[in-house]
Amino acid sequence: MYAEKRDYKCYICGKKGVKLWRPYGDSDPFICAQCAEKRQIKMQYNKRIWSKNPDGTVEGVRTFRWMPLPIWTVNEDGLVPSYEGPNQNGENIPSTPRLIIYLERGISERHSGKTELLPAIPHKNGGVWTYVAAPEECLLWWRNLPTR
Repeated sequence: MYAEKRDYKCYICGKKGVKLWRPYGDSDPFICAQCAEKRQIKMQYNKRIWSKNPDGTVEGVRTFRWMPLPIWTVNEDGLVPSYEGPNQNGENIPSTPRLIIYLERGISERHSGKTELLPAIPHKNGGVWTYVAAPEECLLWWRNLPTR
């Protein structure tokens, strides 16, 4: 459907028929999960002290103690653990499709160094949808692609 409208392949390795990501605020280059995983940046999160409020809600107060996040692997849904660190139960805060990588010079004219990637969901006009504004049918198209 949308793949025919554009050359939907990884700029780095040439892989086709898989989920792809693109730099935030840009429509290219497209990058696959495997190429992104190889370029991920070691990240840290601000540790929180969790407490239960009288109304039963839970609140996390940042301690400004920076802790390393584990190396991620993109799952079949195209998601990685949040960059916010664990919740009050030690579980990862909800996953995100946002990948943070180191993009070498020469791969993109406008991006190098630390780069945030978002799902590359092609628009019929040749551009790309933002993840939150994409119509449901376009999101389903992207979600149904294999990750690898």
